[in-house]
Amino acid sequence: TFTLYFINTFITEKFQEKEKKFKSQFSRLFIELFATLSVSVILIVLITLFYIFIQNTDPAVAHIGMYDNIAIAIIVTLVCVAITELIFFLNKWKNTALEAEQLKRQNIEIQYAALSSQVNPHFFFNSLNALNSLIQNDPNKALIFNREFAKIYRYVLDSKDKLVVTLQDELNFLNSYLYLQKIRYEQALQYHIDINYSCMEFYLPPLSIQLL
Repeated sequence: TFTLYFINTFITEKFQEKEKKFKSQFSRLFIELFATLSVSVILIVLITLFYIFIQNTDPAVAHIGMYDNIAIAIIVTLVCVAITELIFFLNKWKNTALEAEQLKRQNIEIQYAALSSQVNPHFFFNSLNALNSLIQNDPNKALIFNREFAKIYRYVLDSKDKLVVTLQDELNFLNSYLYLQKIRYEQALQYHIDINYSCMEFYLPPLSIQLL
């Protein structure tokens, strides 16, 4: 029993280490069971034959003992595989939950950093100074600037509770942000956006392109 346990545990753990090479968990479990049961039956047959040989047991009785041992070997194998797989899936579930929590925390940190970079006083007052200058020199452009400025803060507030937004929404926000920066830096800021239109419905974290 101990021999079967250690051998089956070893085989099962090797299959678990290579789980990504299988198409599904079902196929892995099927092949794993086939391998462990085959090894267990072969091992128990060899052990029983050796025992029969040294004990000089009657062949009729030996066959009954052989079948009993094979049945026991199958039961022990199934129990070993079940225990090992249960531990494996429990650990995998715990790791997945931990990774999800880490991703959630990282997402919150990214959102916080994005919001901070957008709503910080430095950006706010720079934009107000640019708007004040435009009101005096170019009222029409000031109206456009004010509209884009409002779009930025509306988007920031609307997206703060969202995990993802469409690429189209993100680009609309980015255009408003770049417009304000273009007013500040004029020809010192040059950029070009070239994205396939078919990608516009793809999803990504809010404010991620602006951070980039």
